[in-house]
Amino acid sequence: MMEEENDTMGEEEMIEDMMEEENDTMDDEEMMGDGETMITIDGDGFAPAETEISVGETVTWTNEDNTIHSVVADDGTFDSGELDEGEEFSYTFDEAGTYQYGSDEDPFFDGTVTVASEEGTTTTSTVTNGNITVPADA
Repeated sequence: MMEEENDTMGEEEMIEDMMEEENDTMDDEEMMGDGETMITIDGDGFAPAETEISVGETVTWTNEDNTIHSVVADDGTFDSGELDEGEEFSYTFDEAGTYQYGSDEDPFFDGTVTVASEEGTTTTSTVTNGNITVPADA
């Protein structure tokens, strides 16, 4: 009887361990999100300044500075508006390409998000005097 009780306790502990591992994995996935990239904004700019993702993934910028900042695409694709300390802005990239962005409040803050298509290719568009030029093979 005693041996049977020990076997049962061993099984219960194994099940608890497995459930704990599964919960740990779920917590990690929920925190990072599937296909989500985090960029911080502080007194030195965007970190990381250059990011590579795939089509359909989301980038979230978090202002960790005590000064208002924004995240604005050079081509107007996205604009966070003003972000106070601790506020976030997220954007999901649905098209491959290279997206350059900055902060209206600081002309020295700049970053780039390179979005690869499912085949792993990107299309680079150029913004000149408000006109967007996309290569013909895009």
